[in-house]
Amino acid sequence: MIKVDLHVHTEYSANPADLLLKRFGTQESYTTVEAVYRQAMARGMSLVTVTDHNTIAGACRLVSRYPDVAFTGVELTTCFPEDGCAIHLLVFDFTPAQFEAMDRLRPDIYALRDYIRQEGLPYSVAHATYSVNGKLNVLHIEKLILLFDVFECINGTRVATYNDLLRKVLRGLTPQKIEELHRRHLIEPISDTPWIKGLTGGSDEHAGLFIGDSYTSAEGMTKADFLASLRRKTTEPAGRSNHYKTQVFTFLKVAYEASRKDRRGGLWNDLCATVFDGKPPGWRVRLKLAQMSRSRKEKDRAVAGRVSGLVARLTRTPPLPWPERVDAIYETMAEIEDAFFVLNAEALREAFGQRDVFKLMSALTALFRSLFLSLPFLGTFRHLHQSSAVMEEFRQRFLGARSPSERRILWFTDTLNDLNGVSVTLRSFATESIRRGLTVRVASARENGPAVEEYQLELPTVYEYSPDFYPSYTLRFPSLLKSLELIYAQSPTEIVVSTPGPAGLIGILAARLLGVPCRGIYHSDFTRMAELGVSGGAFASFVQAYVHWFYSCVDEVRVPTRESLRALAQAGYEESRLALFRRGIDTSFFAPLEEPQASLRRRYALDEQMTLLYTGRVSKDKSIWFLADVYRELRRRGVTVNLIICGEGPELAALRRTFGDDDRVKLTGRVAR
Repeated sequence: MIKVDLHVHTEYSANPADLLLKRFGTQESYTTVEAVYRQAMARGMSLVTVTDHNTIAGACRLVSRYPDVAFTGVELTTCFPEDGCAIHLLVFDFTPAQFEAMDRLRPDIYALRDYIRQEGLPYSVAHATYSVNGKLNVLHIEKLILLFDVFECINGTRVATYNDLLRKVLRGLTPQKIEELHRRHLIEPISDTPWIKGLTGGSDEHAGLFIGDSYTSAEGMTKADFLASLRRKTTEPAGRSNHYKTQVFTFLKVAYEASRKDRRGGLWNDLCATVFDGKPPGWRVRLKLAQMSRSRKEKDRAVAGRVSGLVARLTRTPPLPWPERVDAIYETMAEIEDAFFVLNAEALREAFGQRDVFKLMSALTALFRSLFLSLPFLGTFRHLHQSSAVMEEFRQRFLGARSPSERRILWFTDTLNDLNGVSVTLRSFATESIRRGLTVRVASARENGPAVEEYQLELPTVYEYSPDFYPSYTLRFPSLLKSLELIYAQSPTEIVVSTPGPAGLIGILAARLLGVPCRGIYHSDFTRMAELGVSGGAFASFVQAYVHWFYSCVDEVRVPTRESLRALAQAGYEESRLALFRRGIDTSFFAPLEEPQASLRRRYALDEQMTLLYTGRVSKDKSIWFLADVYRELRRRGVTVNLIICGEGPELAALRRTFGDDDRVKLTGRVAR
């Protein structure tokens, strides 16, 4: 079996095609040809090639130094002349004269394709579903399927969902589908069997970190065997796809190499030397950590302790493999960020307690600033999923709409085990979904309480807060970086958010980063809750503005009743984004009982008089004191009546003080459903 990483860049790829690298102002790669050879061989590759952008200087150097195991390669930037959409095409085993001819032809993908076919050159379309210059759409991908027969289906810089989808589509092509595409685009297929595609893999490595982790395999023993297999479309892709965590370190490694080449030095380079080369920290790093460990500021001491522990792990012998190294760095950065968050969250608690809008805004600003370590990961998360809309259309065109079993719904809530309608609704939906074989998981911050259900995704909690105006409710703040890692592993196709709290915010962020549809459920009138809970004023206005902003960030807002729909429309919500949330009724649970009134009276030792019954959250926004006033007025008029209030909430203690001596009032507290 022959293994070759068919997509690797070297220092000869001077001009970056990636927009993020362009913003860094660096070359695309600083890896030497010799380093590519050493790493490829060390990781089990049989042959070696390099594919720099539109230049063969590196490839010629490689072949001249290692002629027995190397062959020429290049990544050509070509275009659809009708609209300028750029495509990257890998071509191999050519002569300098053939490269010059391809270089002249590459502005026109049709002319370039015809030349490659005429010369019989091995090739592969690189990352066919990635938009190089922002112009790619599904029609371009369809044209590529007609123009070429070999595609890179494992690209080490693309996420697994995209790689897997391309491979599934190409493996499922039929003569009928090719004929349909031919009629649509009037492009002559490249071969007599264009529904049979050859597949390749390559790391697309720029930083020299993961060379050989993605590769192409073929039967045989020689270079000639491999190239013949590539021409015959019998190669297979293998290895890893990309991850938002590793992508950050690819960019940082390129930036580090640029800094080192320019001899800028300093603390940044010393840290990078430890991270990327495993070198013991230099004097600058040691001095800085010593200063921070003695600092009066708690956050400085927290950083120093965690970084010192990380340095010890990164410099140990034998060195950590790169995947473990990335995980260790990510974990440390998450812990540092969480520590900063907790320190700033105390100011938020104080602002809430004082109902001070200005302090609240200042605290929120500081709280968001504490999340600065997440920014590189948020950037790569979005960068890797920027083609999500194109990919979904591509999927539907070739594979059809997702069946219910193929949909992966991640539902975010800030309340799951509390006694309220949101929690009951979510638990019912999740349980019924599992019974029907659907994939629905409910993401919420971890809490102490009942055992974790099958449908739960627990997000690590870093901070908790119970407002004094609602002590029975605990607001939990999940760790952003640790939560992103869990969410990424779920690969959701849709996101639903039920509450505008910290977990709901993470849900909206995840939807935007992944580029998947996001629906919001408007369960409660949060503005009214704030008005009644904190006596109205500027604080309630702030809550109203925040909730309006929150639901403006989702694609669709679902509400439980038509009355709620009208109320939100009158409050300024876009009517086109409002829809009913039909919850249904579980008739096996909500069924008539025999003598229900007698059963209720026996349970609470009441006589046969009229009984007023309330069940739900015991709070002002439920007009609970109106009910109390009705009861007292009836009693004042001499009417014999009972009152049962079932549930928990912020007004329960006050009600107990008010009716403590009244035998006809039963305050049950929490009652099982």
